Amino acid sequence: MTERDYAAMARGLDEAGWVEVHRQAQAGDANCQLLLYWDSRLTEKTRRKWLRRAAEQGHPEACALLGWEDWSELRAAAEAGDPEAQLNLACKLAWLPVPDKAASRHWYLQAALAGVATAAYEMGCFCYEEGNLPEAILWLEHASVEDTWMAEDACKLLAHLYKEDETRAKLWERRALELLGDRA
Repeated sequence: MTERDYAAMARGLDEAGWVEVHRQAQAGDANCQLLLYWDSRLTEKTRRKWLRRAAEQGHPEACALLGWEDWSELRAAAEAGDPEAQLNLACKLAWLPVPDKAASRHWYLQAALAGVATAAYEMGCFCYEEGNLPEAILWLEHASVEDTWMAEDACKLLAHLYKEDETRAKLWERRALELLGDRA
């Protein structure tokens, strides 16, 4: 069965059907565990738990949804403190078909603390989305230093964040234009 099949099946279940699916999932049925992933009434955390259980049993669709592949070498390098590996692992986790935001954020943070500008930009975006503007500004300012595409984006976002302070907003707008001109 495909993702679409599981989603369609989930939409067609009534309450009694969900009770039976849940009973069978608890008994270890990987198909039912995957089906619970598609139950929109469950929290994201609970849905991911069922998806992970199905994948741990080798269910191919669950593994594909999690994007599981052998990342043991990459993870080992990230855990050993390699900033490039930390960034690569964070990116892989962020771009899974079912992203692992908490783990991705953790590895972006580790890489950002090691001075990787791309990771600093991603941390700024995480903090912005979380509503932590002072920390978002801190990370975005770190990201704006290097002459890269994300430095330009960081400057644009900083200009937006400083919209109440016209002088600072214009400073960041000029910096973004300078970076754009350097690459033109």
